[in-house]
Amino acid sequence: MKNLGFHSDPENGLVTQRYGRNIVQCFVKGTDIIGRARIAGLKLIAMAKRTKKVGIVGKYGTRYGASLRKTVKKMEVTQHSKYTCAFCGKESMKRKCVGIWKCSKCNKVVAGGAYVYSTTAAATVRSTIRRLREAKE
Repeated sequence: MKNLGFHSDPENGLVTQRYGRNIVQCFVKGTDIIGRARIAGLKLIAMAKRTKKVGIVGKYGTRYGASLRKTVKKMEVTQHSKYTCAFCGKESMKRKCVGIWKCSKCNKVVAGGAYVYSTTAAATVRSTIRRLREAKE
């Protein structure tokens, strides 16, 4: 980011810079940028605050109750995370729709769980099949 030469006060930690398409005020402490605010006319608009504990379910606010939001949080975090591909070994397996998982590196498509790549029931079935196959030989 380059300094644009607007109202900057580096001694007090205030620097105006271009950030993407926006011109922003950056609050600098040492070498770290500790906060940004966009300039809109003469007003300084502060950036949105992050959630402390609720994470992805912060969008629901205080609705639906804490235990339901906790359950939904577990499901949404697992469904939006990336998993290790069993074919190429890279962490690039993402959920396309319910039960369909696709690797973005090797383009393999796998049927899995609705919210997780591999369910506990599927792991049980795999171990049972392996045990029966070994007993047969």
